[in-house]
Amino acid sequence: YFSALANPNGDRMFTPSQVLAEIRKQMSSFANVYRTTENLMAVQRHFQALERQFVPLAHLAYQGIEIYHALKTAQCVIAAMLARAQSLGAHYRA
Repeated sequence: YFSALANPNGDRMFTPSQVLAEIRKQMSSFANVYRTTENLMAVQRHFQALERQFVPLAHLAYQGIEIYHALKTAQCVIAAMLARAQSLGAHYRA
């Protein structure tokens, strides 16, 4: 399991706090109450790039694995938002 998190091509200087800040920023800006397919797809690509860049095992003492799972969770939420094209309650899909 942990060998899958090694990411030998990633940037070891990219910190968990930077990843978490980016997740929060992107989700708040583009995956909030009002969202568009284009924005969701852009966030999805951005999170895939973050995953390629981040090396969770290089930051075990700083919650690297937990932040990696937060990134994967955000990706799942974006995928669910893309799968549901209609608006629901206060959440508006343009």
